[in-house]
Amino acid sequence: MRTVAIPGLTAGDFGLGNGGALAAPLPKADERAGRLVVNFKPIGRCPKDEDVRHIVAFDLSGSLGGPGGTGNDPAGLRFAALLRAAETVAAACRCGRETLQVFSFDLTSEFEVGPVPLNRQGIGQLREALSSTNVGWGISTLGPSLAAARQSVAGFEGKVTITVASDFLLTDVPNVLRDLAGFPADSVHALVLTAPVPPVLGNDPSITVTAAGWSDKPAIVAEALYQEFVRFRRPAQAPRKAGRAS
Repeated sequence: MRTVAIPGLTAGDFGLGNGGALAAPLPKADERAGRLVVNFKPIGRCPKDEDVRHIVAFDLSGSLGGPGGTGNDPAGLRFAALLRAAETVAAACRCGRETLQVFSFDLTSEFEVGPVPLNRQGIGQLREALSSTNVGWGISTLGPSLAAARQSVAGFEGKVTITVASDFLLTDVPNVLRDLAGFPADSVHALVLTAPVPPVLGNDPSITVTAAGWSDKPAIVAEALYQEFVRFRRPAQAPRKAGRAS
């Protein structure tokens, strides 16, 4: 296992501490987000005439690590990565038609929020939720959060993306992965954190897979989430050429 050094972060920030209580607080996401060095592509323009709902479901189980324990979250930055990606879009969005909803597998986490507008108005609620330090160990079952997400978009008219961030060491496979592939979304994204990609994911053309391992830069998670958030934004307009003087 190889870790990636980030200026301003210590070994403890990577989940490589020397032990600690399972319920010990995590560093706040908003304090860590600004330390990520990212390479986001151009933001583009707001959707013209349709709503867009982004859903992110987080695995909070023990295999993903936590305070004082090694786990499958590269650099322990998945929450900061989401915040950084969302803040970048929120700084540019003016339409209010793009929304974000965050679920945990547990369906009881303080990280859960939304749907909130993915703009300056809604980003404060997201930042507050993702900066909670009250995080313990959760379940390794995707099914309940997937069902809740499906219910949340029932009747929604517009584009939908869903990203599941997990090591996919689940207790309800393989059926739940087929359910994920059939989720009513225009983009289904599996963010596999430092674990082998399950064949049913890697072989399914309807699912986009991002594998984030210990040897990858921590910003890969933020960049993968950002890619979903801008998927249905319009390309930026090319600057107009100055007319020839008469």
